Amino acid sequence: MRTIYLTPHTHYDAAWAFTKEEYFRINERILEEALGLMETSEFKFCLEQTFLLKHIEATHPSLFRRLEKMIKAGKLEIVDGQYLMADTMLPSGEVLVRDIFLGKRYCKEKFGVEVPVAWAADSFGMNAQLPQIYKKAGYKWLAFRRGARADIKESEFLWKGLDGTTIISHWFPRGYRAGLDIDRWESTFVDLNKFACSSNILMPSGSGSMPPQPETVPAVKNWNQAHSDIEMKM
Repeated sequence: MRTIYLTPHTHYDAAWAFTKEEYFRINERILEEALGLMETSEFKFCLEQTFLLKHIEATHPSLFRRLEKMIKAGKLEIVDGQYLMADTMLPSGEVLVRDIFLGKRYCKEKFGVEVPVAWAADSFGMNAQLPQIYKKAGYKWLAFRRGARADIKESEFLWKGLDGTTIISHWFPRGYRAGLDIDRWESTFVDLNKFACSSNILMPSGSGSMPPQPETVPAVKNWNQAHSDIEMKM
């Protein structure tokens, strides 16, 4: 039995193609839509960075309370939990450590959550010291998109840092958008399965400032009805 873990998410850019304020407004709408789905269906969702959560807490307290409720219900998960998702080749080690510390402390104080996954969905550069930094910060696992070697053949591996520290790591072979196209789930599964080291397949389904897809809820049910040997979970 193979198990696909479909992982709906949105990647938050604090500033890139739009201004910080515009990204706030865009992501406020995204969270409203995601909450509506989580509150009325089996939909689940992932959030990354606490910079956005702190903004929501300060400006939309009712929205923040709904987010808190879904986190406690296990339908909304904070992945990464850093203050901001960094390009890890540019900041100093001190900056990276404080970025992680401030973000994870916020998650613990506000939601009682100890974030276990370092989720570097769109980080440019993967610093060779990250295994030590992440493990000392309390992360158990790493999931990332960029920076893998061209000859990599497996999506799961132990990454050894400069000091010898290792962390269980997952590379996204088809990026963080792998599960977006529901009509291509069959071929996407085949591609991801080629790289998988176990019977568990991670299929991230999201993109930069990507609204949630309500159609995934019935699509997962349809998949499980059509496949007796490949289960899909959200």
